[in-house]
Amino acid sequence: MSGPAVRGLIPLGQLTILAGTISTASGPHAGANGHQLVHRFDFEGTRTLEWAVQRHAVIAGLFGIAAVCVWLLLHREGGERRALRPLGFVIALLAAQGAVGGIQWALKLPTEIVWVHVALATVTWLATLWTVASAGRLQPTTTAQRAAPLPPERERIGALSP
Repeated sequence: MSGPAVRGLIPLGQLTILAGTISTASGPHAGANGHQLVHRFDFEGTRTLEWAVQRHAVIAGLFGIAAVCVWLLLHREGGERRALRPLGFVIALLAAQGAVGGIQWALKLPTEIVWVHVALATVTWLATLWTVASAGRLQPTTTAQRAAPLPPERERIGALSP
């Protein structure tokens, strides 16, 4: 049951990386080399960078909250524990990313810290893939499995809820 929850982190991670890429492409480190002219995103006018960074921060925060929720799900009694260790790394990396991102914004985006943030993003994505791989393959359910009666302890819980 925890396999789908672990896999649910993939779209959040992808969306976080996309928002970070848009933030980078909206700011001073959009990829210019020497005197090369680079067209930055400007769909919000002069506020595009701030707008993109704010959305990136919110999405990354949701990714972090979802990762903690999945960790708690895996850690509960009867939870699948194979992915706990790599997911712990993901959570730690996301916390580090939040700190680095806040620092780089406060310091007006120094190039060196931007590169640290990008490198950490790469490692975070690899750790997310490690987490999914550790969770194992999803097992298809048959019609009989879906229609199977609840075990006695689950029937009692179900009887308490409306």
